Amino acid sequence: MSRKKIVDEIDLRIINILSDKSNITNRELAELIELTPGPTLTRVNNLVKRGIITKFSLQVNSEFLGFNYEAFILCKIADRSLLKFTEEVKTNELVISASHIARSREQLKNTANKYLLRIIAQDENHFIKVTALIYSKFASDDLSFEILPIAETFKDCVLPPANFKWL
Repeated sequence: MSRKKIVDEIDLRIINILSDKSNITNRELAELIELTPGPTLTRVNNLVKRGIITKFSLQVNSEFLGFNYEAFILCKIADRSLLKFTEEVKTNELVISASHIARSREQLKNTANKYLLRIIAQDENHFIKVTALIYSKFASDDLSFEILPIAETFKDCVLPPANFKWL
């Protein structure tokens, strides 16, 4: 059975260019993919309409805004506090990503409520205050976590490879 192609090579080039420069003009994009502006705009609009491109955004260097500390927190939350926990995470602006995790795909349905949070803070002391505030909102036996400071991020990509070949 072969995989149906959802996007072609030109669409992948558009996606990769826009992921790096979301503020590029349509004319500049057209030049880079070697099409005229009309078909380029049609392709971008189709990618949006089909839900392949869901958002145009920018990436900010958080250090320039005074956030010099970043860490992951591995959390385990009791079932009875899960809704409260997810709402707390969704509304906390310093939690920049949150993922429900499991040891394997088979465990997804039966997994304990484990989450990996990525948090930014001004410094280590600010980070401790942020995590203490989150922790204080739960009974001590409802939430446990392990802090994993980030020493360095050397790759941070949310896109699949442009020239990936299915095996």
